[in-house]
Amino acid sequence: MHTTSHSPHLTPALYFSGYGPPIECPRICAALYDPVCGNDGKTYSNTCVLLNTRICKNKPFLREAYSGECYP
Repeated sequence: MHTTSHSPHLTPALYFSGYGPPIECPRICAALYDPVCGNDGKTYSNTCVLLNTRICKNKPFLREAYSGECYP
């Protein structure tokens, strides 16, 4: 992989879920703060980021518990 100090070149991996076409990892998510709480007790900046974590980090049981930041 070739990187520079200003802009690293990342090659997305492909994740085959068995349901539909492969998904690129990491997926590109909008820089939108619309927090969701995962069932792991962590706040994710939006649903896309949570799904990216679930799929690309192989956490199949990660789900959105509720909208908004996780309670302390």
